[in-house]
Amino acid sequence: MVEKKKKNIFLRILSFLGKCIAYPIFTILFGLIWLIGELVLHSKVVGKKYIRKDDEARVFIANHYELYGPTIFILKFPYRSIPWIMDGMMEPELIDHQIGMNVYNNYKFIPKFIKKMFMAFFKPFVLFVFHHLLHAISVSRDYPKKNIITMKKSIAVLEKGKPLFICPEFDYHTEGGVGTFFSGFETIAKFYYKKTGKRISFYPIYISKINKKMYIGKPVVFNPNEDMNVEQERIVSTLHRKMERMWRVFEVNGKRYKKLKAKQEKRKLNKENKQTESKID
Repeated sequence: MVEKKKKNIFLRILSFLGKCIAYPIFTILFGLIWLIGELVLHSKVVGKKYIRKDDEARVFIANHYELYGPTIFILKFPYRSIPWIMDGMMEPELIDHQIGMNVYNNYKFIPKFIKKMFMAFFKPFVLFVFHHLLHAISVSRDYPKKNIITMKKSIAVLEKGKPLFICPEFDYHTEGGVGTFFSGFETIAKFYYKKTGKRISFYPIYISKINKKMYIGKPVVFNPNEDMNVEQERIVSTLHRKMERMWRVFEVNGKRYKKLKAKQEKRKLNKENKQTESKID
C-alpha cells in the first residue's frame, strides 16, 4: 500500500514537471497560430448595430461551416465569447476516439509511429487550449446528464457579463447553408432567468466563407411569460429561420456564390463529357 502511494506521488510529480515544461510551449505555439490566423484569415463583421447595449445577457448562435465557422468567430468577432465545445474534444478519455479515429482511418498512408507521435503531442495541446486559453465549456450530445454541469458553468459565465458562443448544427454543411439544429441549448434561457430574473438575447450569426463576412441578425429575446415548451421551440425555429434568410440574401444571391456555382457546374460538365468520350473510345 505504501509502495502504491509512493508510485502515485512520483507520477504526480512527473505530471506536474511535464506541465511546467509543456504549458509555456503550448501557449507560445497557440500565440503563433493565432497570429498566422489573424494575418491569413479575413472576415468582416456586418450588423454590429443590432447588438443592443442594454442586453441583460448574450448568446451568439452561429453556423459551423466545418472548422471555418468556430475558427473565424474566435479570431475575428469583436466580442470575446466563451465557446461550447463538444465533450469529445474536451475530455482526455474521449479525445483519443474523436481525433484518433479520424487520423487513423483517413490517413492510412502515414506510418503508425508518426500518427502516435502526432496524437501524443496534439491531444494535450488541444486540451490545454480549450481548457486554459479559451476557457471553453464542454457539452455532450450523447449523455444529456452531463449537460447539467454545462448549464451551471454557462450561467456562471453569463453572470460575469461574458457572452456565450454556440454552433448548434447537427448536420452542418461544407458549402454554406444552415443545417438542422440540436435542441437543448435554448434551455439555458429558462435556467438563467430562474436564477437571475434576467433575459437572454440570442443573436443569429451567419458566417460566410465565400463572402468572408459574419452577418449578425436581430436578437431573439427570451420571453418568460410564455409557455416554456412553446418558447423554446420559438427560439430555435426563429434563430434557424433568420440564419437561413441571411444565407439566401447575402450569400446565395451574391456574385461570388454564383461564380463559384458556375465553376462547379463547368467542372461537372467537363467530367461527364470525359466519361462519355472514354466510353465511346
